[in-house]
Amino acid sequence: MDTNGPMRTLGVYGTAGSIRYFLRIIDDQTLWRWTFVIRKKTEVQIKMKELLLQLEREGKFTIKRILSDGGTEFVNAALKAFCTDMGVTFQTSNPYTPEENGAAERDHQTKMGKVRCALRDANLPAK
Repeated sequence: MDTNGPMRTLGVYGTAGSIRYFLRIIDDQTLWRWTFVIRKKTEVQIKMKELLLQLEREGKFTIKRILSDGGTEFVNAALKAFCTDMGVTFQTSNPYTPEENGAAERDHQTKMGKVRCALRDANLPAK
């Protein structure tokens, strides 16, 4: 799990409160991916809770462990308490070692490459 952003350009809708970040969650077993667009990093906690509760309710997955980088959007008491209540082990990768969270990091790189291609194809600036 990782976030990407802030995007330098104004996001969707072109307003000051527009979408500037992506939250990407990847299941290591099935390689299923969920992407959420968010305005602020503080929304990460809300989106994570919504997804975990939805997956548990639908019975599609039993979440046992969450791995993220040590970003402040992930490392906070409220999120850790929620994970503990759900019976989920929460782990962070070591500082300055993005390879420990390689699936999410590589996925961001791939997605942003596709976005740049789409922008270029539409004759829009790639950055």
